[in-house]
Amino acid sequence: MKTYKILFLLQFILSHSTTAQNPKPFKAIAFYTAKSDQAHISFVPEANRWFPEVGAKHNFTYDSTDNWAKLNDE
Repeated sequence: MKTYKILFLLQFILSHSTTAQNPKPFKAIAFYTAKSDQAHISFVPEANRWFPEVGAKHNFTYDSTDNWAKLNDE
């Protein structure tokens, strides 16, 4: 199920990030908990390299955190 969430997030980002529609880049932040599932633990560094590259091509900035206190309306 978590893989579906990641794929949905990626699809959402790519569908809402064309430069013609959004001249100003929007900000994307990924929240994660990488403590018990080895697949997700190993995926975090890969995602943190890949998403900024995709963001540069599709007009969004990317950040990630495991600090869920940063989750807010902004």
